[in-house]
Amino acid sequence: LGTSTAFVLLLLALAGALSALETDPGALGKRYQLTASLPAARAGRVRAIAGVQAAAPRYEVQALDSCSLGETIDVIAYPGDHTVFEAPPLTAGRRLRGDGQAEVGAGLADALGLTPGSTLAIALPSGTELRLRVSGVVSSLDHDGRVAYIPAAALLRDDPGAPELIAVRLDPGANPSSVTAALTALGAAPAPASGATARGVPLVQTLRSILLAVAVVDGLVCLYALVQTCTLTLAERRRTVAVLRATGAGPGAVRRLLAGVVIGLVVPAAVLGIVVEKLVLGPALSRLAENYATLALGAGAGQVGAVLAGLLIAGIAAVLWGS
Repeated sequence: LGTSTAFVLLLLALAGALSALETDPGALGKRYQLTASLPAARAGRVRAIAGVQAAAPRYEVQALDSCSLGETIDVIAYPGDHTVFEAPPLTAGRRLRGDGQAEVGAGLADALGLTPGSTLAIALPSGTELRLRVSGVVSSLDHDGRVAYIPAAALLRDDPGAPELIAVRLDPGANPSSVTAALTALGAAPAPASGATARGVPLVQTLRSILLAVAVVDGLVCLYALVQTCTLTLAERRRTVAVLRATGAGPGAVRRLLAGVVIGLVVPAAVLGIVVEKLVLGPALSRLAENYATLALGAGAGQVGAVLAGLLIAGIAAVLWGS
């Protein structure tokens, strides 16, 4: 029961974390909260807004692999250090330095056989070819990992007309509504940063549904175990139950006997399950997922409350069934 409780808590925490992939861009390595459709030259005006921690032009174009022209690549560029605004986990190599380097997503690296030190050749929408040396490989869920982070200077040199937005990172505790209003006053069309997009959304929804279904099945297994325990208790103590009934005890006495047995199982199981999930299963799965996304897999108060309520309901059902 303790193991099942810990497993159900882990599944519920993971389902909640998957929901965060859709709603929390930070889970995917995005550190900015808003984008503003303004020219790059107005980034200074945006930085002056109260509540804005950092703002910089963000360029994004869809390019092709020059070798086969069969792989589409989302090319993202920032002037300066892009990790201030986007920092997907680095799995190999190091962060880019200088105008001649790039970081590539693991999906792109697998498709093209790229490793740190390889040459990335991409055909830009302007018709020019850009060649950069791969400095590192990052884990990104955007576009199935077929992304490349490059310096803005390198992109603008070969594609001066690349579409641009201003990425806006807010101060901790800043009010997004007031910053949005200030951006609107500047003539921008502010939009929130997105989480999992495109094909990632149905995948996340499917995984969440599967996890919840498995959690329900695991809960039914707990109910079955409690019912079997009550049945076994009645079989082992049939003489005691017979004496109780012979001396005039009603069904309530049998239920109290079974309730004591169930409480002796459920309370330690609940404590054990919460401790195991918090200290063992949650941290272990978080470490497994850290190469793909930042997921906090400790069960929250609501999830713990739901599991405890489920154990209580299962215990009551087992007592009523057994009596």
